[in-house]
Formats: sequence, structure tokens, C-alpha cells
Amino acid sequence: MDQSNRRFIVIAVNENINPIGGCSIDYSLQLINDISDAIQTNLLNRLIVNFKIDNKISSTTLNDIKRKIKDGTFSSESIIFNTAINTKGELLNDFEIDIGSSWLSKFL
Repeated sequence: MDQSNRRFIVIAVNENINPIGGCSIDYSLQLINDISDAIQTNLLNRLIVNFKIDNKISSTTLNDIKRKIKDGTFSSESIIFNTAINTKGELLNDFEIDIGSSWLSKFL
């Protein structure tokens, strides 16, 4: 995974060492909210889609992605970032996916 764009925050826990619970989830969410406030960007906005073109990561709204798919700017091979990953394996193997393999494929 290319780290040059420094756009994503990944929070992980090894549940074999530290089981996750309500307090740790609440703290993590508060941390993300604090960072959001500090950089004046809503990091929890699920209507923002991150994509990659020519090794540059950009963000846009879901409505804009739909328009780009409809007008042919984006195709099924266009790369987006899967922010619904749940495991380290998914982070390493399925974080960058093409639109055709994502939930956005319904707009193709």
C-alpha cells in the first residue's frame, strides 16, 4: 500500500491480546471526532468516496461518482478504496478494489 498520500487512518486491535469492547470503541470514535474537528474535515462521512487515478488519491461525493460512472469517466476497472474492511488480511489484499468488485458496481 502506497503511503505517500497519507489519507487514511487505520485503527486495529489484536483481539487475541486485547478483546475489543464498548469503551475502546467509544474512545476510538471520540479520537476520530477529535481529529475531524482539528482538521475541519468530517472523517466519518460515508457519502465520500476515495478513488485513485494515476497513483493519486482523491475524494468526491457519492453523487459525483455516480455521475462519473454514468458519463464514462469511471469504468468497472476504476480503483476505489474499500473502507468497509474488517481484518488485516482485507486491508492488505482488498483495500484497493475496482468499482466492478465493489458496492458501487450497481451503478455501472
